[in-house]
Amino acid sequence: MSYLKDKQKFANSILSEKCICLNIVHLFMQQCK
Repeated sequence: MSYLKDKQKFANSILSEKCICLNIVHLFMQQCK
């Protein structure tokens, strides 16, 4: 069970990192306009 929990945590961290990257790119694009 703990393995699955760790896997879920791992997936969540990857998703949040992706979101942060997308937000940074979005802000960057807005500033370039």
